[in-house]
Amino acid sequence: MSLDPRRLAEAGRRETRALLALLILTALYWGLQYHPFLLPNNDYYSFELTAQSLGSLELPRSFKRLPAFPALMALVAPAVPGQAPWMHAALLLNAAFGLGALGLLFVYARRCFAPGAVLVPLLLSTTVQFHAMGLQPLVEPSLGFFVLLTFVLHQRRSAWQYATAFAVGLGRAEAATLIPLLFLANWQEDRRFWHHGVRAGLAASGILVWTGLGSLYGSGQSFYLELMEGMGWHPSPGFYWRLLREDFAFLYSPDPLLNVALLTATSVPLALGIASGLRRFRRESILMLAFFVVSASVVVVFGVNKPRYVYPTFWIPLLFCGHGLVRLCELVSQRLEARRPRATGLAVVAVAGWLACLAAGLAFMQTRAHLFPPALDAAYALGCVALAALALRPLAGSAARLAVVALLLAFLSATITSGLARKKTALKDIHDANYGSWLLAGWLHENAAPEDRIILLGKKHIQHLRPIEKHRLRNFSKVEARDVPSLVTFMREGGWTLVAWTHRGEAKNPSAKWYYRTLNVGLAESFRSGGPVEGFEHVATLAVPGDVDESDVQIYRLAP
Repeated sequence: MSLDPRRLAEAGRRETRALLALLILTALYWGLQYHPFLLPNNDYYSFELTAQSLGSLELPRSFKRLPAFPALMALVAPAVPGQAPWMHAALLLNAAFGLGALGLLFVYARRCFAPGAVLVPLLLSTTVQFHAMGLQPLVEPSLGFFVLLTFVLHQRRSAWQYATAFAVGLGRAEAATLIPLLFLANWQEDRRFWHHGVRAGLAASGILVWTGLGSLYGSGQSFYLELMEGMGWHPSPGFYWRLLREDFAFLYSPDPLLNVALLTATSVPLALGIASGLRRFRRESILMLAFFVVSASVVVVFGVNKPRYVYPTFWIPLLFCGHGLVRLCELVSQRLEARRPRATGLAVVAVAGWLACLAAGLAFMQTRAHLFPPALDAAYALGCVALAALALRPLAGSAARLAVVALLLAFLSATITSGLARKKTALKDIHDANYGSWLLAGWLHENAAPEDRIILLGKKHIQHLRPIEKHRLRNFSKVEARDVPSLVTFMREGGWTLVAWTHRGEAKNPSAKWYYRTLNVGLAESFRSGGPVEGFEHVATLAVPGDVDESDVQIYRLAP
């Protein structure tokens, strides 16, 4: 949409104010949901162990977790009061990094295109993984922040881009592919091979040194290779589809025909944004697309089809889609300006359609499972839609433009409400994921004798919840037995008295099957039903609530 400089300047100021309001709104929204889960994600404990080692200036035993995020935890944890300072340090860091990522994405998008750049952080702020990771103590928010900071510095041709790429390389392996891509992009531009080659080498030195130290002094540095070998080398090409669905939650529709229609509607602005980006901000677009393809392909090859692995790259489709929506508005409004008599009627219909879409989306949100009052997510959704409307107001100077802006707001309302609806379900699922361990920890605290020693799934969860000595707990994965008779022998020889079943999801894919074997879940499942098990006496069944999709906890004692 063609605007005079004065209107463009006003649009820019409105978008900046909208971004600041979005940051405040998100901070309040997260503050009301702070630490919403019964237990951290299973992976958290390895980050904490690495952070504790780095805080003590020691090399960790496992090099599976790259050190950027644990090092930040080690810096912040001493200043955090109360219990579990490591976890709360991670939570506070991730909230800050998540908010910082919104700001960086706006800065980057505005230098690519304006007006309308604020649509990109608005879209990001209503995706599932943005909230799921912002409220958990895992690596993704810091990794995404440093990726975006590297792109911003590259956009400005700053030499510091290699320093932030160093931090990216120490975040997670697939994101380290940004380093050679930076080198190629910069060398292609100014032909200074050694200038960029030396800096890229220094940026890559972190992950190379860490991997080397792991091969000499620890374990876990080749975890992905071990996982692939255990899985039988099964790539996950479905991860590309997951990337798109994590960006646009309405693509999770169970109706195939509706999914096709929604995918088509999403593909139009996405394709238009990529095509226009390659013309208008070619330098940035080529690097974004290269990183998206290469980084995602590493995840595909290693078969790690986990939703949070989209975090380093899922902002890229959102940026192109946001730009495509702005370009679509420009093209459609130009056509409508020549048909002013029709534009007024279309504007009325478009505004009515926007409000109907928003109402339907809010109603759909109320049907999703939730941890907090439904009004909380509805208020955040309304706030985001209102900010989008305020930011786009300068573009609605005529009936034709108003019609186009209303259609754009209808698309944004569908995206925002569907994303937050699925976010509600995702947070509920994460909250419930280790419900059994939470119940078991309470039972052990109340009922276990000092001499009792227990074999279970999820030792770290119990230690996180209760001060039980390490020697009294052992994971099934560390048990030298594969059937019940040999387990009886193992327990008698080692002085173990109790065994417990806590829920573990079904092994439905190669990765889950590998974990199933590695964790010795098959042996643990011998106790799942609560029925008679030879050599054991059933002690207790701890029932999980009906709305938690898990099996009950079962506790057995070794028979005399």
